[in-house]
Amino acid sequence: MSTLLATPAKVALLAIAAVATVASAQNADAGRDLLYRSIRGENRANIVAILVQHNQDGDEDSVKFKLTRSIDGKSRQSVIAPLRLQGKESVDDGTKSYTFLPDEKMMIVQPSANVREDADFRIPLITKNYILSAKSGGKIANRSVTQITAMAREAKLGGVRFWLDNETAHVMKKSGFDYEAEEWTTDYEVLRADFPPKIDPAIFKISPIGGFETLEYGARTKLTSLKEAEKAIGFVPTAPKDLPFGFQIQSMQTNSKSSWKSLSMRLTDGLQKVTVYQWKPSKNETISSGTSSTVETVNGIKYMVVTELDPWVRKSVLKAFVRTAMNHNYVAFTFDTL
Repeated sequence: MSTLLATPAKVALLAIAAVATVASAQNADAGRDLLYRSIRGENRANIVAILVQHNQDGDEDSVKFKLTRSIDGKSRQSVIAPLRLQGKESVDDGTKSYTFLPDEKMMIVQPSANVREDADFRIPLITKNYILSAKSGGKIANRSVTQITAMAREAKLGGVRFWLDNETAHVMKKSGFDYEAEEWTTDYEVLRADFPPKIDPAIFKISPIGGFETLEYGARTKLTSLKEAEKAIGFVPTAPKDLPFGFQIQSMQTNSKSSWKSLSMRLTDGLQKVTVYQWKPSKNETISSGTSSTVETVNGIKYMVVTELDPWVRKSVLKAFVRTAMNHNYVAFTFDTL
C-alpha cells in the first residue's frame, strides 16, 4: 500500500485557494455591511446627482432626473428629460412624501417612510430570501464602488445588483436579473455626483403652479387594525397570512379623502416590492390589467397587484389574496350608488 505525498506545487495551490476563499468571505461580509448601511440610510453625506433610468414605465425612452438627498434623509427628485415628463417630481421632507403628476394635475401625499423601521423589517428578509456576494465595482461617476449581487433563493424572482459608493454607501447603479431572459438589465445609473457640505432646506418643499387635486393616504397602520381600515374605506380588507416567494406585508395605508376610497398594502421580500390595492369599483370603472399590474374582482371588491416583476409573480400574489378572500367567507358590502 503506497502513500501519496503532496508536492510543493499542490501545497502552494491549496494555500492560494484557501486565501481566495477567505478573501471571498471577507468581501461578502464587507459588501453585506455596506448594503445594510445603505438600506438603513446611513449615507454619511449630502448628495446632488444626475441619474439616468432606463425603460421607465415600459417606454423605450430613458429618463434623466436630478436627485438631491440630505444627510438626514430628506430627498427631492425632478425629471429633466424627456420633455413630455418634465414637471414630474417628488419630495420627501422627512414627515410626508409628495409626488406631483403634472399631466393628471394630481398630488399624491403619503407619510414619509421611517428608514430605520423599514430597514429593521427588510434586512431579516434579505438574509432569508437572498444569497449575497460582493467584489470591487471599479468606478462610477469618478467614485470607487463595490458591486453587490443578491440572487433570490426563489429562482424566478431573479436577482438585484447594486454598485455602492465605498465612502458614503449611496447607490450609484442598480440592475436586475431577468430569470426568463437570463440577462442583467440596468435600472438606473448615476452620471454625475456632487457631495456638498450643505443643502438649502427650501429644496425639500414642493409648490406646483396651477390647480391640482390632492390624493392623501393616512398614516401606516398595523395589520391588527383592519377594523379601522374598514371604517375608513367601507369594506373589510383582505390580508393573507401566507404569501408566495418569501413576501410579507410590511405596511398598509387607507385613502379616504377622495372619491376613490382604497387600501394600499406594501409587500416586500427584502429587496423586491409589490403593492396591492383594494377598493369597491364604480359601475363605469375602466381600470384593468396592464404591463405592470394585474386586476381581479372578488365578491364586489377589486384587487390590483402592481410590480415590475414577472407577470407570473404578480398573478401568484394576487391568487393568494383571492384565495384568502374566498376561504374566509368574505362578504363585501354592497356598493352604494349615488
